[in-house]
Amino acid sequence: MQLKGQTAVGTHYGVTERAVRLWMKDPLFPQPVGDVYDTDKIDAWRATRPKEKDSELSQANAALSLQLKQYKVAREKEAALKAQREREVYEGTLLPRKVWESFVAGLLANLADWCDQFPELIENQMPRQHRRKVREWAEQQLNRMRDQMAEDLKRTPEDDS
Repeated sequence: MQLKGQTAVGTHYGVTERAVRLWMKDPLFPQPVGDVYDTDKIDAWRATRPKEKDSELSQANAALSLQLKQYKVAREKEAALKAQREREVYEGTLLPRKVWESFVAGLLANLADWCDQFPELIENQMPRQHRRKVREWAEQQLNRMRDQMAEDLKRTPEDDS
């Protein structure tokens, strides 16, 4: 059989390209014609080599290959889990309750502050003769909405059904 290139020879014999290059340093190794290697000649050359050393190298190479594959699989699993967690955070399904509650509490506190300041802001923009009337109206509306929101928050989802 004819094989083209060191990579093909390494794949055929279950060794790395580096191992093939090391074999080529042996003066008895059959030289390729161009970039084509003859497997019959390589088999004959391998038969002349000490079996013990070759089999030890093959076993060591196989063990290293297995370790490398296991490492790659572990890294891929880590990457997949990390991507899944990031996707869950992005989609909001992994937002911890404590964070969500803190966010809502902060939002409501800021909204309450704004509601308290809103009548004053409007009052300053109105003509003098309408300021008191508009301020009272705004306070009534905001208090009504605040009370409604408080009632809505007290209700549970079971109350709606």
